[in-house]
Amino acid sequence: MESQTARLAKVLKQAIGALGLTQKEVEHRLGLSPGYLSRLFGGQIELKADHVVQIARVLEVEPEEIFRLAFPPSQEQPTHRALRLREAFGAPLPETPPASLSTIEKEIERIVKRALASSRGS
Repeated sequence: MESQTARLAKVLKQAIGALGLTQKEVEHRLGLSPGYLSRLFGGQIELKADHVVQIARVLEVEPEEIFRLAFPPSQEQPTHRALRLREAFGAPLPETPPASLSTIEKEIERIVKRALASSRGS
């Protein structure tokens, strides 16, 4: 199993347990044969997007949440191509976080504010 697929399978398996279900219960609810999920999570059956959606429904969570747990959003700024994709699909563009000021910039800001305050008081 590819590492990304293995990560997704691991999240699904952990989600089942975290929500108080057993693989056997999920198999029953999905009408799957006994041991199917063990084979799926063990890489003997190819994990497909349909599996994620079906298991998420049984868990009563959105499939997006499963993917988000397996692949958390990057803290990096999106690439130009990623922004183009978001634009093409009408997805919201990420907000640009305010740049943090360096120590020197903060000191300059403090000095300027003090100077402005003292000039207004004169």
